[in-house]
Amino acid sequence: MKDVARQFLEAYARGGEVEGGWKFGKALQQAQLDYSEESLERIDLLLKAIRERAKPLHDEFIAEAEGRNFLSLLAFYLMAMLSRRTGAEIEWHDTRSARKAVADWANIAETPFTRLVALAPDQGLLFLPLVWLHDRLFTLGLGQVDTASGYLHSVANELEYDLPMAWWNAARVLGIAASTLMSVASEGRTPMPQIGWQHPRGQRVNSTTLAFDGEDAVARGEAALADNRENAAWKTFAHDTWINVSGTRVRAISVTVQTYGASPLRLRMAFRYRPAADGKAFGILDPSVWEFNIPEETFLRLNTAVKRGLHSVRWPSGKSWPEFYEGRREVPSLLPAAVNVPPVYASGEQVRVGDAVLTDGGLYPGRVVQLAPGSDGHMACVFKDALGRRRTASSLQWRDSVVLVSRSPADHLGACIAWLQAQALQPVRGQADPTAFTSPSHACFALGNLMWLGLAMPKDRAGALPLWQAAAKAGHPAAELALATIHLEGDGVKADVAKGMALLRSAVARDHAPALARLGQELETGLRVPGDTAQAVSLLTRASEAGNAHGTYRLAWMHRIGKGVRHDIARCIALIAQAAAGGYAQAQYELAMHCSTGDGVQQDDERASYWLERAVQGDHGEAMIMLAGKYERGRGVPQDLAKAVALYRQAADKKIPAAWYHLGQMTADGRGLERDLREAMRLMTLAARDGVGDAKEQLEDLELAMTRESRG
Repeated sequence: MKDVARQFLEAYARGGEVEGGWKFGKALQQAQLDYSEESLERIDLLLKAIRERAKPLHDEFIAEAEGRNFLSLLAFYLMAMLSRRTGAEIEWHDTRSARKAVADWANIAETPFTRLVALAPDQGLLFLPLVWLHDRLFTLGLGQVDTASGYLHSVANELEYDLPMAWWNAARVLGIAASTLMSVASEGRTPMPQIGWQHPRGQRVNSTTLAFDGEDAVARGEAALADNRENAAWKTFAHDTWINVSGTRVRAISVTVQTYGASPLRLRMAFRYRPAADGKAFGILDPSVWEFNIPEETFLRLNTAVKRGLHSVRWPSGKSWPEFYEGRREVPSLLPAAVNVPPVYASGEQVRVGDAVLTDGGLYPGRVVQLAPGSDGHMACVFKDALGRRRTASSLQWRDSVVLVSRSPADHLGACIAWLQAQALQPVRGQADPTAFTSPSHACFALGNLMWLGLAMPKDRAGALPLWQAAAKAGHPAAELALATIHLEGDGVKADVAKGMALLRSAVARDHAPALARLGQELETGLRVPGDTAQAVSLLTRASEAGNAHGTYRLAWMHRIGKGVRHDIARCIALIAQAAAGGYAQAQYELAMHCSTGDGVQQDDERASYWLERAVQGDHGEAMIMLAGKYERGRGVPQDLAKAVALYRQAADKKIPAAWYHLGQMTADGRGLERDLREAMRLMTLAARDGVGDAKEQLEDLELAMTRESRG
């Protein structure tokens, strides 16, 4: 019947007729059914004129095909207007198919009014527009409202009796977004993140597919949901992700939908799937609800709309969602209760705000400051690290790389140092794993690290060496790598390449990923030992596959220059992005440069700014300069001269000449800083001394400006 409705409306729109024609065809065309609010008034006038002038008889009128078609067209039109007003999904049925569709909740008798039945399946409602039309045309005394607009208003009120229509629409759209991305996953391709929205007026749906995925794409999507600059009625953000299920990472399509206005809805669901591999076919598993701001019983009702959206998408492969569904539950599991459970340490103890911890593989002191929902559907931990920076770790990362030291100590740094010192004094037991967080060798390595860097304790490089040596003697590969590095580079000790390489190869023999990356770098550059490109590629590939960001970055460089591998800029950038996501600051900076210039990727200042922020968190000086420039000009971020000045000063503290140049310009112009030509000259002199760009020419201009002002 939906096709019949479309046929009627299209025939009317082009001035034609359907089979059997329709009564009052000329008057229908004069009514101009153009989906405007005024067209409803014209329907009222049309029905009134026919009722008063033609005085039609009910039974005779509907006995003729022309009469039935006339009423059918108006019924179809009224429901089309309803759908446009509310966004409701409308199904059309005749009496027989309607009985089948609603058999479990309604009883439909065969009457002239049930010849056409409009069903809103999401809400479980049915409408009989022929009742209103018959009453208005034949004056049957059925007590219907007087106007077409009033009729649609009453029907819309019925649709929204329990829940806002925007919620039903959003739930269905969530399902459509999930099914669209799942169809891509079913073909073994990577589903790229999508942002969709609909404006309050009209049926036009906008969709943007991001040209990148990963954490910066998630940040972009969440920002789009928070900032409704389009004044959209609803927005969706869908992306491929990994989620944590019973301690195991599995693939999933995550979709968040948000409505705006008086009754905002936020709903986030994860649709797990199993990629085709090892002889097993692609399969869609049980979905879960991560986040919702409505009662559970309300979501359970909205789930009918979610399912309709999931099943309504026609996949390019010709398949559909139900053909791949292997889940066992009709209703998704509601996870917010589980999401709100604090993560645990490897020891099984729950994380609490205020805990003193050793982070980054049990190495650096930190304190838990907040528990917040994470991107994997479980609570994540926000902590302050040894440098005072706020960072976030997922529940899996927390369990695998963080050690609980004590609960809410007054001095968390002191508590961590005391804990490590106590562990370092413990006797070595048998065949104990030297890398275990509680082992004496690991404590020695961690203490040596803190002394070497001057973190949480006074800098003492001489004191760090015996601690590292004790750990290396016990077989701790990270300590071997630390000693190898200083002997290779002559940093704090006399350079000894042979000793450094022996220590490095010992750590590699233990499959230590950072050591694999460092040995690969040595063999690739050939600066200290004879080069071996093939071996370098093998080692860097192993390091990258083990998740080492440094190894991934070096492998990217080899793809860029075509050394030992095929020259492949696309592969290079993909590896740089992987290293950036792994926290490697240089990779984050370089990815930002690619995004800023459009070299090998889509030009995107907003994405560039995201990675520059990450690189700045890693204390990358050039990233500070570049990000300051973004804030100075408002490229990818809102213009903010104060932030630009702060970043330039941060870079100046690192003695980066370009920072003096930019600060000199801003001081001379009085942008973000008080205008001061003397200070500008001082800064530009520092920049000119180091040969920065046109600093000498700028200095000459400043001298002339000072001369003019002194004469004035």
